[in-house]
Amino acid sequence: MFRRKGFSKQEVTFAVEAIVRERKVWLKEVMRHEYRHAPNVSSTPVVAAMFMGVFYLLGGFFTFSPYVFLPIDLAIPVTISMTLVALFLVGVLKAKLTGSNVWRSGFEMFAVSTAAAGIGYGLGIVVPMLLHATITL
Repeated sequence: MFRRKGFSKQEVTFAVEAIVRERKVWLKEVMRHEYRHAPNVSSTPVVAAMFMGVFYLLGGFFTFSPYVFLPIDLAIPVTISMTLVALFLVGVLKAKLTGSNVWRSGFEMFAVSTAAAGIGYGLGIVVPMLLHATITL
């Protein structure tokens, strides 16, 4: 993994010798770089739940706030835009935590989330047609 980052053989040897002396550090580096594993935010379920709750509220802010301040016709595209930007930024944050490529991770999060939304929207149109159901709002 160090060679891929452009280190010389001498630098890699020195770094590896230093890291392998501490088994936990070595395992953490392998997990972070090879498997793109993010470190744990917390070891307790209560703290993890608090983090999840805060981020859930932040995510809801992006989808709800335009409807409070704008007319619905304008709020829909603003909400979609804000959500897509937020998804990209979540990918960037993930990259910062795992040490991976920021742009790739941002676009990956953006693309996967957009594809999932598109599939859900498509199924919402196709399934009622297949079941001959009518949807009224």
